[in-house]
Amino acid sequence: MVKWSDIEAFDQRLAALGCKLIFLEATPSALWERGIEPRVNEQFMQYARKFGENHEAIHNYFVREQATLAGLFSRSAMPKLLVNNEGDPKTALDAAFGLWNDA
Repeated sequence: MVKWSDIEAFDQRLAALGCKLIFLEATPSALWERGIEPRVNEQFMQYARKFGENHEAIHNYFVREQATLAGLFSRSAMPKLLVNNEGDPKTALDAAFGLWNDA
């Protein structure tokens, strides 16, 4: 698992270069509906077995992973934007464009 100490120096360098960061967040139900449910009978689920013994365990892994990434995101020195990725894609795109457009 990646820890803040693993990436802090990179984050500082990227911030100094003027990089910006966007985190697209989904609810646990959206992660299930978009990530697990459509792939139940696909080869991806064989690969995903390394994350859990059944579909629920794999889903829980991805929910925890998103929470971990959100925590790392919150510590970033870069200008950043958290976007809920549940609604209209244009809303997320407009928000991202606003972040990139800020001087």
